[in-house]
Amino acid sequence: MTNAFNIHAFNAKKYNFHEIISDFIGIDDLSQLKLNEEVSQDKFDDSYSMYKNMEQSEAYNKLYQKLNSPIGDQFYTLYGKFIREVIQPQYDEPIYFQEKPTHRIIFADTPGVSRLHRDSDYGHHPKEINYFLPQTKAFDTNTVWIESERGKEDLSPMNVRMGQYARFNGASLLHGAMPNTTNASRVSFDFRILKASDYTSQHTDQSNWEEKDKSNPLFRNAHGFVLCK
Repeated sequence: MTNAFNIHAFNAKKYNFHEIISDFIGIDDLSQLKLNEEVSQDKFDDSYSMYKNMEQSEAYNKLYQKLNSPIGDQFYTLYGKFIREVIQPQYDEPIYFQEKPTHRIIFADTPGVSRLHRDSDYGHHPKEINYFLPQTKAFDTNTVWIESERGKEDLSPMNVRMGQYARFNGASLLHGAMPNTTNASRVSFDFRILKASDYTSQHTDQSNWEEKDKSNPLFRNAHGFVLCK
């Protein structure tokens, strides 16, 4: 436990996200995922963020193809069960949660730069709570780095094992991915919740959204909340 985040354990056999995601991508050891060499390197740009380059990869696109197909219900059904049984009991009132979590792959030696940010930079409600759930060991430069208090910019890694998740305030605290020099890829998903007492239909500030943001389904997913039932 730190000032910036808390780490909690969960039953990874009951909530077997790793098995489902491994099956969708087609590899048992997700930490050994590599950027697909057959893709022309001009698709990857050192000036892009690591996440933007990630979106060009074969593994990432394969994962989202499965998630957006009927077989993706396997993941979303389990995810909804996890929210109801693990996350909701942490609160003493109803919660809204991100209906479709955001999936990430930080490949070893991914080209690109860090895009450190606070979620409030993208219109997120200041009282949203973030959850980071890795499907590989998340450590050192392949995990999320976060400041200890708003404005300190004293970034340190959230070291999280499989079967654990981290809870943090991403709207207020600077955080993001670092260039991954660990030789192990990190696969994870993250989501946000908002207590019902803080939720309104206009909980997202869209005033600074650009047209490219509005047309990006992953960007919209990050702001798409539903009531936990």
